[in-house]
Amino acid sequence: MFSDNREKKTRFKMYKAGKVWVVAGATFVTLLGLGNLASHADDSNPTNKIQPAQVTTPKGEAVASNQPATAQVVSEQQSTSSTSKQTSDDLASQTSAPAEQKTPESPAPEQTTPQNDDSQPTANNEKNEQQDQNNDRSQNNSVEKNSSDANSHEQPVAKQDDDQAGEQSAQETNQPSSSDSQQPTTNEQSEQAKPEVAAEKVIPDGWNSDHTMYAQNGQYLSGVHYITPDNTYFAFDAQTHQMVRNAYIESQWGMWYMFGGDGRIATRVTPYMGTYYYFDPSTYLRVDNAYVESQWGMWYMFGGDGRIATRVTPYMGTYYYFDPSTYLRVDNAYVESQWGMWYMFGGDGRIATRVTPYMGTYYYFDPSTYLRVDNNYVESQWGMWYMFGDDGRIVTGLRDWFGSTYYFDPSTYLKVTNDVVNVGNNTVAYFNDWGQLAYKTSNSFIGSLLSGAIQTWKQYGILPSLSIAQAICESSWGNAAPGNNLFGIKGSYNGMSQLLWTWEVYNGRSVHIQDWFRAYPSLAESIQDHGRFLYVNSRYSNLLWNRNYVDVCYKIKQDGYATSPTYATTLINIIEYNGLNWIDQAL
Repeated sequence: MFSDNREKKTRFKMYKAGKVWVVAGATFVTLLGLGNLASHADDSNPTNKIQPAQVTTPKGEAVASNQPATAQVVSEQQSTSSTSKQTSDDLASQTSAPAEQKTPESPAPEQTTPQNDDSQPTANNEKNEQQDQNNDRSQNNSVEKNSSDANSHEQPVAKQDDDQAGEQSAQETNQPSSSDSQQPTTNEQSEQAKPEVAAEKVIPDGWNSDHTMYAQNGQYLSGVHYITPDNTYFAFDAQTHQMVRNAYIESQWGMWYMFGGDGRIATRVTPYMGTYYYFDPSTYLRVDNAYVESQWGMWYMFGGDGRIATRVTPYMGTYYYFDPSTYLRVDNAYVESQWGMWYMFGGDGRIATRVTPYMGTYYYFDPSTYLRVDNNYVESQWGMWYMFGDDGRIVTGLRDWFGSTYYFDPSTYLKVTNDVVNVGNNTVAYFNDWGQLAYKTSNSFIGSLLSGAIQTWKQYGILPSLSIAQAICESSWGNAAPGNNLFGIKGSYNGMSQLLWTWEVYNGRSVHIQDWFRAYPSLAESIQDHGRFLYVNSRYSNLLWNRNYVDVCYKIKQDGYATSPTYATTLINIIEYNGLNWIDQAL
């Protein structure tokens, strides 16, 4: 009566029976050409339409299933679904009507149903048709995931031989064709690989077994960190996390620190790269340009680059010298610098300038160049002038310099000026106001009178050559000077006098008489009293401050000092023969 205009649709559901996954097809018929008539699945009598299907297990056992008779057996090892949306003709070729489904002729052996009911879907758990139609693709993905989950959940670590044989048989019977097969997805591969991934190893906090790495909160440290059990800092390599040893490195906050051979942060004097450095024990930072005390109590200098200083080193506005072997500061020494020049360093270690005591004598070092000054007459730091010889030592005694001879006092080191000194070797010398040698003699009698004669000139203006010549003439070179009276002056000296025989000339005739003469404690006082005698007697005023020895010799004769007619010429001869006139020229 009606043409057969029904459209058949078959939906495939995947269910698990024991260890076997079963694909069951449910057929839905829609009548075409009936206007607004609604079509429904023919499910009013499930008993007449759905018969138990026979399922072959991997072991070749047949079991009853409450799934539709059109179920396809899928092996446990196959994780893909062979269905997608198919045409009605393909479905008809793969699925028979429920009424035509026959039960197997041979009964299936008794099969124990798996206890995991959660993995066994039932007819009551099916989705409604409309939801299935809207979720075709999600159902297919769900089939794939369920298959993968089942495999990953239930796959044993090792199978028995008989299980493998049964599964192989099932695969041979139900293996889908190459065109229908589907490769496992990335998710499936990840799920299958999960059982083979070892659990991540947990790193215990603290040092590792060989004490080269340190962990905190399950992670090995990198960078500089304070390690509480060791009560100090360590550095760990950013890549390898290995403890850093014997290295000067930059920390994560930008500061540089030194770590020693045991990995600990360095403090005080530390060897590194063939030299030594100093690190502050409070800040751990390198110390530059400082003179510091080491951990063993010795003091060392560290330069601008942090290295321990050797030889001449600038510091605090001056220079110091540090021994290249011991690195210690050198005091009171004259040493060679790294550039070959020699310098003196004093008792406080500072480089010496001006007059400096050393090795029992004195040296002078130029305040600009710091070099030793040789063969020069220089001013000291306290304003006095000193002579330093060819070897740099301070000069004493006679010293020739720039064509003149000078004398430097052995006690004061000062140059002698305008004075008479015994210069050694029974020699007496007189040095002028500039310190130049004016006169020297090895005659002891003249030498004994020289200083007094010069003083007489300074005090009374009597020429030294006249005083000495008169003393020689009157005392016969000191052999006739009783009571140190060189000039035969009569009277008394400070109440001292003596009665002596003397020759006097009266009316052209020599007469031997006694008279009172002055007595002196010394020859020097005698010559000084002689100058005073001439100074206070006005008749000798023409002699005062006269530098011409010939002139004063004739005047003293004229003034009546002596009665001998040859007295003037006798004095002149004595002066010239002994070079006493040189004394006068030096005045």
